[in-house]
Amino acid sequence: MVLSYSYLWNSEHIKGETEGRKDRPSVVVLVINRTPGDVAYVLPTSTSNPKDGDPWTIEIPRSIKNRLKLDERRSWINVTEFNIFAWTGYHLRPTRLIPGTPKPEQETCLYGYLPNAFLEKVTALADEYRRTHRPKVIPR
Repeated sequence: MVLSYSYLWNSEHIKGETEGRKDRPSVVVLVINRTPGDVAYVLPTSTSNPKDGDPWTIEIPRSIKNRLKLDERRSWINVTEFNIFAWTGYHLRPTRLIPGTPKPEQETCLYGYLPNAFLEKVTALADEYRRTHRPKVIPR
């Protein structure tokens, strides 16, 4: 699931910031059912080029970006940090429209869903990072 979300980067969090500076598509990779409510783990996406040889980012293929109606810039998913939040949190934002596309009848935070095969690649990379490193987990 790809949501419009006010992602708080770890670098912003350690400076004492509590709100993300930018709403961005973010990938839900885990939801834990808890009482009184569910907890979601989200990974950030970025249009900034990753460092050369960075093995902990995965590019979102153009075909998937088109299906999700995301912009035309290249984007990567970063698996080195997560935001966790109580579902449904106030950090969810309405999706942004591509200029020239019709406005939906009802606002939503959902861009859509990643194909299972691609989501499996993302979660496998996140699991590998978690086994070999300590991911940064930013509670919201």
